[in-house]
Parts: sequence; C-alpha cells; structure tokens
Amino acid sequence: MLIEEITRYLNLGGDAETLIDVLRNDWDVTPNDAIARADIDYTGEGRPDVLIPYVSPDGEAGIAVFGCRAGTVEVLFEAVSDTDQPPTVLAFLDVNRDRRNDLLLAIPSCPTAETCEYRTQLVTFSPERSRFVDLLPPNVTSTEPPQVLDFDNDEVSEIVVRLTSRGTAETGPLRTGSNIYDWNGAQYVLSIVELEPPRFKIQVLHEGDRALLRGDYAAAETIYRSAIDNTDLRFWFNDEPDVLQSYALYRLLQAQVVQASPLQTTTFQEIQRIYDDPERTPVYAQMARTFLETFQSTANVSSACEAVRTIIDGAPEALAQLNRYGSRSPSYTAQDLCPF
Repeated sequence: MLIEEITRYLNLGGDAETLIDVLRNDWDVTPNDAIARADIDYTGEGRPDVLIPYVSPDGEAGIAVFGCRAGTVEVLFEAVSDTDQPPTVLAFLDVNRDRRNDLLLAIPSCPTAETCEYRTQLVTFSPERSRFVDLLPPNVTSTEPPQVLDFDNDEVSEIVVRLTSRGTAETGPLRTGSNIYDWNGAQYVLSIVELEPPRFKIQVLHEGDRALLRGDYAAAETIYRSAIDNTDLRFWFNDEPDVLQSYALYRLLQAQVVQASPLQTTTFQEIQRIYDDPERTPVYAQMARTFLETFQSTANVSSACEAVRTIIDGAPEALAQLNRYGSRSPSYTAQDLCPF
C-alpha cells in the first residue's frame, strides 16, 4: 500500500523532496539515519530518480527506486528486508567508473534468532535488460556491512567484506578475515581472500583434508602435524581432545603411507603408545591400525581403504563425529575418510 501511494503521488506531479521530508519527519516512514535522494539519475535517461528507504506502517522494511518509464513513474527497483530495518545504503554514485550510478546495499537478514547477517548487493540499471541488475555474485553475506575502498589507486573501488563471525551452532566454526571483490569490466568477482589463522583445531584438520583429497600429500602431512602439535588451537566441542587427536594421527599416517615416508613408523608407534587399551581405543585409532596393517600385508593402498571402510560401516560415530560441525563445514562420506 505504501509503495502504491508513493507511486501515485509522484505520478500526480508531487515534489520528490517534499515527499522525502514528509516521509521522514511527519510519517516516520523513512528513518532519520537512512539515505534518501531525489537528485541522482540511475537509468541514464537524463532525469533524476527517487531513492526512498522505508518502514511501512505494517512493519515491512525495504528500499525502492522510483523512476519514469514510458511517461509513467513506477518502481524500477525494490529490495525488502526480513527485519524491521531497511537496507543500508553504502554507496549511491558510480562505484566502478563505468559512467553509470550504482547502488551498494547491505540488506539485513535474520534466518534464525541468533544468526543475523547482511546480504550485500551492488545494483545498477542495465539499458539492455531495462532493469536493475546485481554486479556482485549471489549470496555475498557478512555479519557487518562491507566497505568500499580503492586499494590499487586505479579510481575503481573494491568492495571489502569483513568476515568477523567465528561461527554459531548452526554454521559451525568459521574462518575470520576478508573477501575482496574487484571489477573485471563486466561484474564484480571475488579476487582476494585474506583469512586469519584458524582458531579451532577442526578448521586445521579440514584444511589438511582438502589437501589430502586433492592429492597434495606433503602439504597434508605438514598440516596434520601442526594440528597435533599446536596447543593454542581451540576446541569447538568438549569431547574433541580425544576425538581430534586420534583423527589427526589417522590422517597423518595416511599422508605418510601414500608418500612412502619412513615417518609412518614413528606415527604408528605414537598411536600405539597413546591408545594402548584395546577396550578404550577411539574409532580413528582402530582405523589407523587397520589401514597400516592391511597395507603392510597387501602392499595395496586400495585394499587398506576397503578394510577401513568396513570398520566405518560398523561404527557410525566415525562419520557422525565429523558431520556435526554445522552447515558451513564439509560433509564426509566413508569414501572421504579413505579416498585411495
């Protein structure tokens, strides 16, 4: 109803600046700290469009661009928030120096009560499509609005999305740092990922697993060793000290065996020493023993993995203990745990 009333007012020749003043100061529809403009041309047709953030009487919050098309004022673009706050305008002029004005928005969203975030859009009017299009990839989200900076002094702005959340029960542990999006002449693309060192042991193990699965066994070995030795790494779950220690040793042994490293003997002895009680041996230590003993008897890494997967089939905790880290963490299968 609010959008229709604004459109009707503008089509009757109403003054846009007066409208913004009334919406902000008389009706409390446009928040005092929200950017509203009636002097910027977004379509390139030579006349200004009207940018209005709003919180309607029924509680809907959003932002709309009103402009003229075929002699009639209509809504050219609208973004709606699922909270009681309208999207934040971070930039409203030409961000990428393509001689078209852009609109950089941080749209608040709260998928759950404990996970509020911002979805970022950089929209510009496309004459070819006769509509606004997003120049950013889909699903650019963060816990705080991004920044617009020019790192390389080329007068084309980069968009910096700070990754500040360490994670929630829903997402699992997250890496902090920055994603930097740069203009490639057609759209903004992720050009630089600057991650801070991992805080949690499981994050280091995930990194090692990625290296192992892509066949970079030397890197995987180094990463697993660091996960074992780094006492500053934190635990996401209370039971992780025993679980992740045995998992890291199992993976370290795998990486060493496929490289024919003499250190595999030392690692196996370490496993035997730490887990010397057969009644209390974690599943990953059992898998490590079976893997090495089968490999030694068959000289075939595929046969060793078949024996390990037999253990996994009878021990649901082997996968369950890895697949509990939330929606943003890797999901494991039996094949992932012994991929050879």
